[in-house]
Amino acid sequence: MKKQFSRDSLPKKSVMILSAVLFVTGVICYIICFKHNHIFRSVTLDEISGVLMISGLLLFVKNLKKPEKDAAHDPANDDANETIDVCKQILSEIERQTYGDEDEGKEEISMTSEKLGKFIYRRKPKWYESECKWCGTMIKVCIEVPDGDAPEGWLKRTEMLFEMQNEIDSRMRKLAARKLDAMKQTHRCPDSLSNSSSADFAKRITPSSMDADADNGFVLYYDDDIDISDCLVIGHISGNGTLERVEIDDGN
Repeated sequence: MKKQFSRDSLPKKSVMILSAVLFVTGVICYIICFKHNHIFRSVTLDEISGVLMISGLLLFVKNLKKPEKDAAHDPANDDANETIDVCKQILSEIERQTYGDEDEGKEEISMTSEKLGKFIYRRKPKWYESECKWCGTMIKVCIEVPDGDAPEGWLKRTEMLFEMQNEIDSRMRKLAARKLDAMKQTHRCPDSLSNSSSADFAKRITPSSMDADADNGFVLYYDDDIDISDCLVIGHISGNGTLERVEIDDGN
C-alpha cells in the first residue's frame, strides 16, 4: 500500500514554505505575462498563475488553522506573511503600471455591443477593453481608437470579425501549421517545437486575445500549451476580415 502524501505529514514550517513558493511561482507567471506583453494575451498562463497563487494562499490559511503542539509561535508564519505582502505589492505595482489611477473618481466611458457586450475605456493605456467569447474561449479584446475616429466604427468591425470567427479560427490553424513547417525547413524552428508535428501544434493552440489599433489593424493571438512551449501565434487580419499571415513568436 502506497504511503499517502498530504500537508499533515509535513512539518508546519515546510508547509508554510511550500505555500509561499506556490504563491511566488504564481506571481512569477503573472510577471512573465506582463514582461512579454501577455497580461491580456496569455489566458492560459494567467489562469496558471491564478491557480498557483490561490493554492498557495489556501495552503497557508489551512496551515494556520492546524494546531502546533510544540510551539505557540512559529517564525515561519512571519516569513510567509512577509512573502505574501511582497507578492501583493508586486501585483499592485503591475496593476498600477498598466492602468495607473487615471480612471479613479472619473465617470466611466464605455460603448456597448449587443453581440459582444460592454467595452470600458481605460484612460492610461488609452484603449477600450472587454472579454468576449471566441470559438468557445473567453479572450481579452482591446481596441485602441485613433484620434478623430468614431469608436463605434471600430466596434462594428470587431463585431464583423466575431461573426466570422469559425472561418478565421480554421484559417489561423492552417496557416500556423504551414508556418511551423516552413520554420522547420529553414532551420528556424524553436527548440520547444522541434518534436511537435504541425498538425498537433495547429490543433492544440488556443485563442487568447485580440488587439486593434491604427498601425496594425486587427491582430489575433493564440497560445501554445504552456507545458510544451511558450510560443505565441500572431495572426494579422486585413480590413475586410481576411487573415493574411501568421507569425510564431517564441519570446526570444
